[in-house]
Amino acid sequence: MATNNMDNSALPVNRKSEFKYLIKYRWKSLLILGGILFLFSIPLFVSLLIKDLKAISIVTTMEGNDELSVLVINDLFYAVFIIPSIIILFIGLSGFYRVIRNYIWAEGVLLKHDFFLGIKQNWKHFVISGIIFSLLYYAIYVATLYIDVPFVKYLPLVFCVLFIYPVILVHMNLTAVYKNSYFTQFKNAFILYVKRIYIYLPLFLLFATIPIILMVLPVPLIIKYIIIFVFIYLFIPFFVLGFSVFSTYVFDENINKENHQELYKKGLF
Repeated sequence: MATNNMDNSALPVNRKSEFKYLIKYRWKSLLILGGILFLFSIPLFVSLLIKDLKAISIVTTMEGNDELSVLVINDLFYAVFIIPSIIILFIGLSGFYRVIRNYIWAEGVLLKHDFFLGIKQNWKHFVISGIIFSLLYYAIYVATLYIDVPFVKYLPLVFCVLFIYPVILVHMNLTAVYKNSYFTQFKNAFILYVKRIYIYLPLFLLFATIPIILMVLPVPLIIKYIIIFVFIYLFIPFFVLGFSVFSTYVFDENINKENHQELYKKGLF
C-alpha cells in the first residue's frame, strides 16, 4: 500500500487506524469513486427530478383530496422508472465495494479494472438487493398511506429500518469477500448484524438521516438535488469506507480468525 508520499511509520496496526490512514492517503481515489458512482445514479437522479417536477405541476393546478390522490398516483407511476434506476445504482455499488475491499486489504488497485471486475463478479447479488430495497420502499410507502391504524401502519417501516436495510449493507460487504448463495450470505449478514447491532444500527441511521430529511421536509427543489449530488458524490464513498472497515473487523473476529486465517487482519501491519 505504501508509496513514496506515504509515511511508513504510520502504517495501520488496527482497523481504527486503518480508517484514518485510508482517509489520509486515499481521499482522492474516494472522490473519483464518488464521481463514478454518481454516473450510475444519473438514471435515478433524472427519474426523481421528473417526478418532482410533475408533482409541482400537480400542486399548482389542483386542490384538496384530488391533489393528494393524483400525487400518490404520480409517485407510484414513476416507480416504474425509479426501481430500475435504483437497480442500476446497485450495480455500480458492486464494483465500488470491490475497490473499497482492496484498499482495506492493502492490495494494489487498478481502478477501472477492479471496478468492472467487481461488477462482473457480484452484480447478481447486488441486483437482488436493489430489487428488495426498492420493493420494500414502495411497500412501506403504500402501507403508510392506506393502513388506518396509527401504530400498525408504521410497523413495516420500523421492521425494515431495524432488520432489513442495515443487513443489506452488511450483505454487500460479505459479498465483496466471500462466495455464497444470496440467501446464505443474507443469513450470515443478519447474524453478524445482530451481534453488533449497537454499532451497525447507529451507523445505518446516520446514513439514512439525509434521505429521510429530504423525504419529510419541504426542501426547495434546487437545494434538494444539490444535497442528493453531495450525498452520492461525497458522503457515500467515505461512509462506505468507514462501514466496510468496521465490517472487516467484524469478519476478522467472527469468521476469518477461525475459518479464513489468510484474511485475518489482512491489510494491517
